[in-house]
Amino acid sequence: MQTFEYSELFFVSGMSTMFYGLMAVLFWIKGGRLGKLTSILMATLCLEYVKDFFILRNPDTAVLYTNSINASIDTIVVPMYIFILIELIKPGRLTVKSMLISEIPFAALISMYIATRFDIFYNLLIILSAVSGTFFLIWSAFTIPKYHKQLKEEFSYTENINLNWLRVIIYTFYCILALWTTSSFFENPDFDAMYISGSLVMWIVLDYFIYKHKSVLNELNTDTHTVIQEQTLSAEKNSELKDKIENLFTKDKIFLNPQLKITDIADKVGTNRTYVSQFFNQQNSSTFFDYVNSYRIEYACKLLSGTNENITVISEKSGFSNIQSFYRVFSRIKGMTPAAYRNSLN
Repeated sequence: MQTFEYSELFFVSGMSTMFYGLMAVLFWIKGGRLGKLTSILMATLCLEYVKDFFILRNPDTAVLYTNSINASIDTIVVPMYIFILIELIKPGRLTVKSMLISEIPFAALISMYIATRFDIFYNLLIILSAVSGTFFLIWSAFTIPKYHKQLKEEFSYTENINLNWLRVIIYTFYCILALWTTSSFFENPDFDAMYISGSLVMWIVLDYFIYKHKSVLNELNTDTHTVIQEQTLSAEKNSELKDKIENLFTKDKIFLNPQLKITDIADKVGTNRTYVSQFFNQQNSSTFFDYVNSYRIEYACKLLSGTNENITVISEKSGFSNIQSFYRVFSRIKGMTPAAYRNSLN
């Protein structure tokens, strides 16, 4: 009876073990801060499911450990989820010291519970996990828009660097956290199987987006000392910078580069990217993203009116990396689709 009751749990646990193990290797090979953090989390989850297998396969230990010591040990990954979230939204802000400090309360409560078996430590551990998840859910809701605003000051594109996908993942993760919190207080293999299956599906989607996500660490870091120096430039230097930037767009048509970043402009005009960003935000009253894409759309309008080329081809020729971005930006600026714009000319 015990074997049958846990058969479904064994199956989903086995699938999860293989998936997390594979992802740990894949993300380690991918490299980068985000890749390494994800690899460590995947490896930890894999080891936890291996541990669960050896506990659940023994009916005598399964009853004792499934919802107490076993669940308490699993909470060690909660800060790891948060580390990945922070690295996505605030790249480069995490340090080894801050990560170790974040793990200390969890490690301490786990150790005290295993040593004493006092329920107070177990309850505190579950509460700490739930509070941490809730806090960073709220934090991310306020921080992601700021991150996207900063992207528009540094990049002319948002593909594979924006975090719109993360909103759904965060809410899904919070639901799974709530499911795990509930399962930690109730012995029910079917309930545990639901939690494990939900986590697996979430991580399949999440790993896909994390793997595609490109690092923006270098572009989003700023040098305060350089900013102060550049702010002292004269009005003559400001005018010279404006002329150089306008030449890059009107004569060199630098906006046709689909991967154009503000650092590329800074290199071309011989100054630092922070000052160039300030030029667009303050002098030009526009973000870098909006400024570049306004040129791209005007160029696309000329192609739409002067040629019979396919809209997808025009999108590529105008500096857009994909047709979805072209439609989205075109509709926002012109108030209509590219096809409607072409028809209006006829």
